[in-house]
Amino acid sequence: PLAVLSEKHQLLFSYFKQLFAQVTNPPIDAIRERIITDTQVYVGSDGNLLEDKEDNCQVLEIAHPILTSVDLLKIKHMDLPGLKVETVSILYYKNTSLEKAVDHLYVECDKAYKKGANIIILSDRGVDENHVAIPSLLAVSAMEQYLIRTKKRTAVSIILESAEPRCVHDFATLLGYGARAVNPYLAHECIEECIAKGLLDKDPHTAIDDYNEAVLNGIVKIASKMGISTIQSYQSAQIFEIVGIREDVVDKYFSNTVSRVGGIGLPEISEGVEYRHDHAYDPLGLGTDTTVDSMGYHKLRSGAGEKRTTSITRVPSSTCAERSRTATTNDSKRIPPWSTTRTSRIPCAVSWHSNTRNRASRSRRWNPLPRSSNGSRPVPCPTALSPERPMNAWLWR
Repeated sequence: PLAVLSEKHQLLFSYFKQLFAQVTNPPIDAIRERIITDTQVYVGSDGNLLEDKEDNCQVLEIAHPILTSVDLLKIKHMDLPGLKVETVSILYYKNTSLEKAVDHLYVECDKAYKKGANIIILSDRGVDENHVAIPSLLAVSAMEQYLIRTKKRTAVSIILESAEPRCVHDFATLLGYGARAVNPYLAHECIEECIAKGLLDKDPHTAIDDYNEAVLNGIVKIASKMGISTIQSYQSAQIFEIVGIREDVVDKYFSNTVSRVGGIGLPEISEGVEYRHDHAYDPLGLGTDTTVDSMGYHKLRSGAGEKRTTSITRVPSSTCAERSRTATTNDSKRIPPWSTTRTSRIPCAVSWHSNTRNRASRSRRWNPLPRSSNGSRPVPCPTALSPERPMNAWLWR
C-alpha cells in the first residue's frame, strides 16, 4: 500500500515517487548507452559561473557518490587549499520538537560556514538512549532549501553520513534533494557482519564495492528514465512527486516538489522516528531484540507483514466441493468460504465481446448486465455465481 495508508511506520523515503518521461521507449538505455553516462561528482564551492577564475576550479572530484567509511575518513582529514570540511550532527534529544531540531541544524551549519567550511558533512553517528536522528532525507532537503534562501547554495556542498539509506530509491532521493555524496555506513557494516557469520563467501572490500556499484547502476538507470545521463544533472533536480505529506511541510522543507495529496506532518514523522528508536532502545532499560523484522516490503510475508491488495490466503482443498455446490445451486444464504480469501473488495460483473458492426477494427466494448423483468438491473455483487454468469466474467474492482 501507499506509505500514507500503511498500518506500519514507513520511512520518509516511501512518500516520494520517482517521476519519469511519459514516452513509449526510455530516453536513454542505461546499459547499451552506458558510454554517455557519467557518475563523477564535484564537492566544494561552485564559485561564480559568470566569472572565469582559477578559484572556481578548487573542488574535490569524486568518482563515485556512494562513499565507503575509508573514503569519508579521507575527506574529513584532508588538508587542501580551498577546501575545508566541518561535521555537523543531525542528532537531537528525544521528545524534542522535530521542527526545533531542524532549526538548530540551520544554526550549526551557519556556524560552520562562518568558520570557512565549504564542505559540510551531516552525520547521525552517536545515537543512544537519549538521542535520536533527524530523518536523513528531511535533514538534507531542509538544509538545501535553507542554503538557497540564504544565497549560500553555491558556496557549500553537503555530504551525508547516515545509517538510514539502504535501497536504490533511498540514495536517489538523497541525491535528488541536495546531497553530493552519501556514506551508508550501516549497510556496509551489515555486509561485513554477514561475511563474518559465514552468510557470504566474499572478501569484505569486494562485497562492499559490489554493493556500491549496484546502487550506482540503479541510480543511473533511474536518471536515464528522465533522459539524464550524468549524476551531476540529477543532483538537486527534485524529480519526484510526494504522496501523503502535508502541504506546509512540503512548502518549507521540500519546496517546488509536486504534491497533490496531503497527509502526515512533522508530528507524525517524529512519531515514526521515536517508534523505531524505542524498538532499538527499550525505555525501561530492558533487553531488546535487535533482529531486523521482515515486514514484507519486497515479498509477501504472512502474519506481521504489510497487508496488500493482492494478499491471498491459502484455500483448503476441502472447500472446492463446497465452492462448486454453492455456485451451481445459487444459494444466496450460504457464503462460500473462498469469498473471504482476498480483501474485502466487492466484485463487479462485466462482459466483453467483439463489435459486430465493425469487424475490421476488432474493437471491444463493454456490455452491461441485462435488465430484469421489472426493468431494473440486478445488483452487480451477488454472493454466488450462476451458470449464466461464468466465473471468468467476474473481475475484482
